Amino acid sequence: MKTLLATLILLGAFLAKPTQAQEAKWGINYGMGLPYATQLGVNYVMSDEFSFNANYNNLTLEVGDAGVDLTMPEFMANWHPFK
Repeated sequence: MKTLLATLILLGAFLAKPTQAQEAKWGINYGMGLPYATQLGVNYVMSDEFSFNANYNNLTLEVGDAGVDLTMPEFMANWHPFK
């Protein structure tokens, strides 16, 4: 049953038609992946053609007394010419 539900959700996400933004919208995102373990961000979509993102990525590794902390802030302006 869980597999069927997950399959239906994934199919719905892939088959859904994109909608056009009629007004500017804000959003937040959180992710986990490589090379940065945590990824946090804020999105601002102005229209179907332009959006802006501010993200902060972080990776912390500690082994005994040694450790490393990698961070990467990023600011992006995106242009979507094939809306």
